[in-house]
Amino acid sequence: MKFWARIFAIALTTAALVGAAELGIVYGFDALRLDRSFVKTGNDWSILLTWIAWFAIVAVVAGTSHAAAVVKLTQRFSVGARLTAALAAGIGALVTLVPLTVYPAVNAKIDANFNAPITVALTVVGAVGAGVVLGGLVAGNPPLTTSFK
Repeated sequence: MKFWARIFAIALTTAALVGAAELGIVYGFDALRLDRSFVKTGNDWSILLTWIAWFAIVAVVAGTSHAAAVVKLTQRFSVGARLTAALAAGIGALVTLVPLTVYPAVNAKIDANFNAPITVALTVVGAVGAGVVLGGLVAGNPPLTTSFK
């Protein structure tokens, strides 16, 4: 049981920290602003959603890969361990990315008939789902995880 708890904790905390760090950097440089008007700005809203999705996928895969790297030092990284790490990293990314992106999007003004915070939340959830699948596939496979470390 200690083995599974360690995988879960490593993947969850790494994904949460990576997601928070990514958003902290882009918010700090003012490169990602969700609390502004997107009326008649072209594809700015779509570009920001794409970046948010990218950050979510990278956070999940980084959490899964880090858990795989730590655990492989002592034991074999089985399919169950991959799934545990990928799901834990997904939870860690969701816990961090949803509040840090949805809350600023409340004040966004969009030239469309949809709700900005719900769109951002759906983008994060979809990207985390894709990240869980990708993380589960690449974790523990050295040729694939080399570029993610």
